[in-house]
Amino acid sequence: EPFHRKEMTDILYGIHGMSSNHSEVREFLISFTERVALSTDPLPTTPLFGLNNLSSDSQEVRSLLIILKDRVSSCMEPMNDSQAMNAMKGLSNMKSNVKEVKDLLAVLSEKIAQSSSPWSSVKIGRGMDGLKNMNSDEKEVRDLLVALKDRIQHCKEPFDSRTMGSAMNGMQGMSSDHIEVRD
Repeated sequence: EPFHRKEMTDILYGIHGMSSNHSEVREFLISFTERVALSTDPLPTTPLFGLNNLSSDSQEVRSLLIILKDRVSSCMEPMNDSQAMNAMKGLSNMKSNVKEVKDLLAVLSEKIAQSSSPWSSVKIGRGMDGLKNMNSDEKEVRDLLVALKDRIQHCKEPFDSRTMGSAMNGMQGMSSDHIEVRD
């Protein structure tokens, strides 16, 4: 029986803090992925926060990312700043050179670019902090930065020192050799 949106959301929130380094967690992810794959329900990006201690080094996590990308891509709801922040924080232990991560980043970039609501500087900064394991050599990371730049330019709030620190912390793996990073 497939999971529905509420169940997928609750379970993703429930695995927040769990590490894919443990075989029991990876076994659970296999079962969860199989049930999510049966679902046709769209999923907003907010529950992706639950992925934050999972590593893209795990095949089980990468298999889940494939399915979640499809569920998120099919969601027609516009993305707001809280959803973007949670999605980016959920990717904090993922490596950007992994195909499944790149595919999810491409969907997030598209969703962020389509957003028209005002975004909070604090949520942008906290979300960007989740990108600290990302590398700007990857096109999908640079595309995400371009989408975020637009949201930052439309932000009405100032970036205080703490918010700026969070955002810059997320830029650790970025190279100023790329115009998207410098912008």
